[in-house]
Amino acid sequence: MEEPLATIIIPVYGVEAYLSACVDSVLAQTWRRIQIILVDDGSPDRCGEICEEYASLDSRVQVIHTENRGAGMARNTGLEAAAGKYLFFVDGDDLIYKELVEEAVSRMERNDYDACAWGLLKRTPETGRFKKRAPKGVFDLEDAEEKAHFLCRIFLTHRIGWEVVSLVFRRELVEQLCLRFSSEPKSFAEDLDFTFRYLTHCHSLYYFARPLYEYRIRISSAMHTFPEEERTEKLLHILRMQKEDMLLDESLPPFYIFAGVVLLSFTEHMRGAQSPHINMEQVRQHLMKAPDRDYLLDQIPAALSDQRGILRICGLHLGSLVYAYYQYLDGQPPKSFHLYVKAWALFLQIKGWKRKLPCHREGKDAYL
Repeated sequence: MEEPLATIIIPVYGVEAYLSACVDSVLAQTWRRIQIILVDDGSPDRCGEICEEYASLDSRVQVIHTENRGAGMARNTGLEAAAGKYLFFVDGDDLIYKELVEEAVSRMERNDYDACAWGLLKRTPETGRFKKRAPKGVFDLEDAEEKAHFLCRIFLTHRIGWEVVSLVFRRELVEQLCLRFSSEPKSFAEDLDFTFRYLTHCHSLYYFARPLYEYRIRISSAMHTFPEEERTEKLLHILRMQKEDMLLDESLPPFYIFAGVVLLSFTEHMRGAQSPHINMEQVRQHLMKAPDRDYLLDQIPAALSDQRGILRICGLHLGSLVYAYYQYLDGQPPKSFHLYVKAWALFLQIKGWKRKLPCHREGKDAYL
């Protein structure tokens, strides 16, 4: 058999009802030179048997059985066995469109991009939804400041997904950086950690502004069963380790700018549909009780003394929010933060009305 150009790693646990549809969508890829690694993470149902059935039918399928250690370690097991030049990750209860690998790999081969990303169609039991967040095209990350703009304004604000299932990675760069997922059985935000570390060393990324991956949202999944306090602790620990590992290029801005965007996005996410019962003060209390709170307390004064730097990298809107959020973490009342959010919402509403006018011309701005 021809050497695979792409490896697709699928961690498998407790997805018996969805696994066949997932693997079928991978086998249906128009790009045939693929290696499919199914890592049975000690699944208690028939997943292991289903994996073996597919391996007996297609020589491109490789099955690895392990004891249950979590999705991160299952992906690490797949990385150790990967032979392809390009790495894809697929969750065992999701689907990919048949042209995904060909679209991504052919573009990576032709243009030598370090990464390629696509949209996610998030599907609930009732419906599917996709929201275009970022413009289609190439993001040139050669310049350090442009890379910082991209990371803060596009990636960390989730306009391009930070889930590892929404990007293809170069295996050579992953190995060069010794990138692996958390070894903890129950981890949180490990996708953000892996992808962020990878992108800080990229020189270019191409984004398909359309969904090529169906991401199934299940209320029973690990992501949706984490207590809020535990999520906060794990996220703050990840941020501390990223700074201490000094994986960022020295030419990039201080890490508290990136951390501020992450914490702001996390707080807004926690206060939204994910945990509608939690308020801003509860998130702050969780942060201040976390084992890594000393790290955060060290970052706050540095951030508050660099308002101009935060605005330069994040832009007026996002930068003002990040700076106001650090003020709130420093003990100031959240009134100014909430007033700014309301003022910005009003501005966006007026802007939306303006776009509906017949005389309006659409402008192009990659970094809003």
